[in-house]
Amino acid sequence: MTDNLPESVPADDIAEAFEALRGEVSLTRRAVEGLTAARERVPDYSATLGKMAEALGAGRRGDRSHRAESGCTSTTSGNGRRNP
Repeated sequence: MTDNLPESVPADDIAEAFEALRGEVSLTRRAVEGLTAARERVPDYSATLGKMAEALGAGRRGDRSHRAESGCTSTTSGNGRRNP
């Protein structure tokens, strides 16, 4: 492999360059593995979010039926407080 090298490039320089490259590739591999591991540790909130959405929907439906029964057309006055 070193037979075709120009005389101005010592074999030691090439070996050092490959060693540096090996270190950089190794560092990159560890970084990617760390990102993968971090992603695997992220909790799945799907069930919790589904329950929250269901509860919010039920609350909205209940609020609408209450307003319809009382004849109320607005839920808040201009100041953000609920109308009686």
